[in-house]
Amino acid sequence: MGYMAQGQVAGGEPTAAEVVDLVGRVGAAVAGATTVEDALAGTLELISSLSGWEVGHVCLARAASVVGTAIWHGAGDPRLAGFREQSERFELAAGEGFVGRVLVSGEVTWISDLVEDRTFVRRDSALACGLRAMLAVPLVANGEVLGVLELFRSEPGEPAAELVSLLQALGAALARLLERERVIEQLRASEQRYRLVFEGASDAILLGGADGRLQAVNPAACRLLGYSEEELVGMDAHDLTPAEWHDAVDNQVRRKLNGCEDAAAYEMFVVDSAGARIPVEVRSSLIRDGGVTSILGVVRDVRDRKRVELALRESEDRFRSAFEAAHIGMALVAADGRWLKVNSALCRIVGYDEEELLAMRFQDLTHPDDLAPDLALLERLLRDEFPSYQLDKRCIHKDGREVPIHLSVSLVRAHDGPPLYAIAQIVETALEARVVAERPSPLSGQETRVLSAAASGLSASEIARLLGIGEETVQTYLRRAATKLGARSRLHAVATAARRGLID
Repeated sequence: MGYMAQGQVAGGEPTAAEVVDLVGRVGAAVAGATTVEDALAGTLELISSLSGWEVGHVCLARAASVVGTAIWHGAGDPRLAGFREQSERFELAAGEGFVGRVLVSGEVTWISDLVEDRTFVRRDSALACGLRAMLAVPLVANGEVLGVLELFRSEPGEPAAELVSLLQALGAALARLLERERVIEQLRASEQRYRLVFEGASDAILLGGADGRLQAVNPAACRLLGYSEEELVGMDAHDLTPAEWHDAVDNQVRRKLNGCEDAAAYEMFVVDSAGARIPVEVRSSLIRDGGVTSILGVVRDVRDRKRVELALRESEDRFRSAFEAAHIGMALVAADGRWLKVNSALCRIVGYDEEELLAMRFQDLTHPDDLAPDLALLERLLRDEFPSYQLDKRCIHKDGREVPIHLSVSLVRAHDGPPLYAIAQIVETALEARVVAERPSPLSGQETRVLSAAASGLSASEIARLLGIGEETVQTYLRRAATKLGARSRLHAVATAARRGLID
């Protein structure tokens, strides 16, 4: 059984003139092919028609393995169906089987008689359909095998040396074609990835030329600046920046074009279509492509970040002002007891200046008899058993005397849970008692007498008869006293006055 091309005899090889003709025809077939598959199929057809190797098949390299394809010549005979199906779905690792070894060696190799050689994986199906000899031609480019041409014939025997040389040259030419196709695919994939990133980026991306005019923008740039893509492309970058930033932008471009830097990051303002100034963070890079120089700018809107920073700064300023101006002692304390920040009131209470305190721990100032309860409460606070605690204890003044204080401690944690520091508020209790005792009463004498009478349970009419004033006047004194004491009612005024020691 045979599958010889018309005009060939079994085992026939091309003459020198036919080889020259074949090279020219293969070159024309490759040049006229619209796809790589067409070029490979056309080459197989021409080789088969002149060489006497009736069946041709293409295998391609894929990640350190070789796989079959559906590119054939001369395999239309129904008797080849089983061999064809097996050939199209096989895959061999580099070095595995006959074709896998060709992938490693990169040399034209053949099997003179499949009956006598069992290294060919598809040997049985090939013999079953009458194929006896097999010739493998690696497609090599830059030392890498990109594929293998398989040629088969129905007569055993070796190929002529001239045919082997020809096939090596054709294999290199076809490999260059495969390499170009692979590069094109990589570029196409790269372009697709670039387009996905460019179009889907949340940051504005602008590509500008050396003349300062925009060449391309992404949708995020249009949203940020309030212009359409058609409006932005061709626009001068100066039109999108405040006048005071023009020199800085021009300087950035000059530095890149002069080779002083390839990339830079800075903050500035842009101006949108409505004239609003928008704070942005810019990362600009120099791009050279085929002799064309461009500047790529990735622009991030930082308005939200600026608002957060401003709010945080204002909050910190308010805390700092309240911390420093507080009449009571205040401190930020680490979990191990180190003073992190102290105010002047605390310095006055314990007699140490700020620099001295920051070199100490609160344990160093606590009376030895009061230290254990304080540490126990702090440990429970760190375990998150409660949000804060209060404690009356004694501190040791720098001059050695004991200072009784009332301590309030609360814990500040990071967002992810670990404690950052404790806020301690310290009040000198002896001083507080003295201040309360010496504080002048806000009430007039008659208001005090009215509240004292009310505290004894007398009604307004009874208070009026007791003090010799009208009942309406009693009500007026009660209202005035409540206002001065910040009380909500008569009973509240009496309770507040009694608590503050203003009435008996």
